[in-house]
This record gives sequence, structure tokens and C-alpha cells, in this order.
Amino acid sequence: MCVTGPTGERTPIDGEDRVLGPGEPSPRLRAVLTEAFRRGDEPGRPVPLQVSLPYALLGFPVDEWRLPHDGPQLGEQRPVVVRCADLPFPGPAPEQEPGHERGHEHGHEHGHERGLPRHTRWSALHTGPMRPDLLDCAGNHPAPLPTPAALGGRPPETVPVLCRTSTPGGDPEALRHVLAAGYDVVLWRREISARELTCTDFHGQVTRTVTGVRRAGALPTAVWRLRAQAAAEAPEAEWSRGLALLYADPGHATGYDDDPLEIP
Repeated sequence: MCVTGPTGERTPIDGEDRVLGPGEPSPRLRAVLTEAFRRGDEPGRPVPLQVSLPYALLGFPVDEWRLPHDGPQLGEQRPVVVRCADLPFPGPAPEQEPGHERGHEHGHEHGHERGLPRHTRWSALHTGPMRPDLLDCAGNHPAPLPTPAALGGRPPETVPVLCRTSTPGGDPEALRHVLAAGYDVVLWRREISARELTCTDFHGQVTRTVTGVRRAGALPTAVWRLRAQAAAEAPEAEWSRGLALLYADPGHATGYDDDPLEIP
């Protein structure tokens, strides 16, 4: 666990690489988090928590940890986002696969099919406005992802949204393909209950959320607000249960519109 200074430098407080489960951070880790938040939180402005996880654990619900153990979930208390710690993504997507016409998939102009540098996408998303793109669901059923070249050819303001990766017929590697295509801001559903198999509400609400905040730097706070509302059983936020946000500045350890966790 580190605190991050205003120029991005990181100073270790303490740390531990062992946890007991989604709802049970160890006593030592609990103490580390408590100290980090004590240093950085201000009234009405809790510092965000960014968790670096190996790809295989990106779905780990860190936002469901409770601090204190009988208190609210972390995702109710503050913005909680994840980033991928172990995949060496090159940035631009691979060349167009044979059999697909270059530059015309999904109506995008020629010239995008090789993909964009990650920093170009990051900058465009933080300038806004963002454009959500539901990639793996159509007609309430899993749909195949676009080709790697088509993924890389999306406009730079695109925010990929994955709806069906956790359902039968969904692509469990969809998130990997999206990250490999050069995206560092991604929304996805970790799980879908039987009553939510109709996705119309999720599609409409996630689209309104992304377009409503306009810039990527506001997404961590927007997701935090949704989690807090869902925990309070607000009907208008029910669609957001299980929503995860990958938010990873490709050039720095952290990157938020909100202040980073700073050493006082």
C-alpha cells in the first residue's frame, strides 16, 4: 500500500500480498487501508482506491470489502477501480484479419484499423465527450466481439462496455481482447442474475451514465455514487450491481480528476 504524491511519486506505508477472500481483508491489510484513508480523506471527498490485479483476478470484487468489518462496503465509501498488473499490452490492435475489408467495419473510416496509441485514447477520453460501445450483447443474447482490427479502429473517445462475459455463451476472454486492443477505461458486469437476463435497462442506463459525465476522469466518482445508491436499495441504481470499472492511466500509477492520495 502506498500513498501517491501530487507528481505521481509513490511512498510505501506498508503492504501485504495475502488476502482471505472478497469480504475478508486481513487485519494487517485492513489497518493499512485505514491509515491510507485517514491520511487522504477529506469531508465529502474520499480518496479513490485503485487496485492493481493480475488479469486472472480482475473480476475480484474489492469494492465489496468492508472497512471496518461491520461497516459499509468500500465501493459505497469511495471510488474503487482496478487496473491490470501483468499483461504486456502493446497498445494498437493487430493488423486486419484476412477476409475482412479494411477500414469499413461498423462504418468507421479508413485509417483507424491499425489501432491508436493508448495515450491518444486516454487523452481523448479525458477531453470528452465519451462514447459508450456495447460490444458483446445484442437482443439480450451474447454476441461475438468485433475483430481485433475493428476493436482497435473504434474512435478514440470510445468506452468499451461488456455485458455478457459472465453468462453461458459469453466470451470469458472478452476483457482480455478489449485490453489488448488498447483500451484503459472499460466497464463490465461481473455477474448477471437470472432476473436480469433482459439487458435493455443495463444498456440504456450505462449509456446515460457514460454520456452524462462526459469525461473519463468523472467515471470513478459516478460508479461510486451508483454503488452507494444501490446499497441503499435505490431502484434507479439497481441495474449497476456488479458493475466494475477498469481505469488505468497508461503513463502513470494513478490518474483522476479527483485529488490523488497525498502525503500530508
